[in-house]
Amino acid sequence: MNTIKTSCLAAAVLVSGALVSAPVSAQMYASGSLGLFSPNDSTARGNGFSGSAQLDNGIDAAAALGFRFTPNIRAEGEFGYAHTRLNKITVNGVGSAAVTGGDVDLYTFTANAYYDFTNSSIYTPYLGGGLGLAHQELSSGSAAGVSFTSGSSNNFMWQLEAGVSIAISPSLSVVPAYRYARISDGGTSGGVTSDDSEGNIFKIGLRYKF
Repeated sequence: MNTIKTSCLAAAVLVSGALVSAPVSAQMYASGSLGLFSPNDSTARGNGFSGSAQLDNGIDAAAALGFRFTPNIRAEGEFGYAHTRLNKITVNGVGSAAVTGGDVDLYTFTANAYYDFTNSSIYTPYLGGGLGLAHQELSSGSAAGVSFTSGSSNNFMWQLEAGVSIAISPSLSVVPAYRYARISDGGTSGGVTSDDSEGNIFKIGLRYKF
């Protein structure tokens, strides 16, 4: 995990350096977005059982600063925040229990790159993705009379995004988009194997060109 995190941070530093030293001809922009965070259930199995943890839909917010290097290619550094909470825990063959507490806060730091399909209209579709670091914090809670303590973790993450930029002025655009995100926090411990966390984000944002 330390190797993954070190590689991730090194990539972020390199991209940050590229952004800071962008050529004069590159166009700077800033963006912000707000959306719905829909996490998939977290699953685990081992020691003769399997089960899942269901999470509620929550909010997602992000802010980014970037540069357009060509009419089609741009790159940015982004900070994101998402909030959700554990809803219930299910053990297959046993049953389900509602969770009290169990709030989850997610902070992300990513380097993203996008390809814009430029054309003569006000609508510019784009595709892209990014990688970076996800910091997760879980508050204490309980389920079926069993308490669990709070905790936090840092993990590598990656994401893919598709959207369309709608120009409402020469400098300002409205940007509806869909994003898939995956956090590499799965693994095996004590004979129990858990899958990576993943989720879907449906968002709308604003992008301003300087």
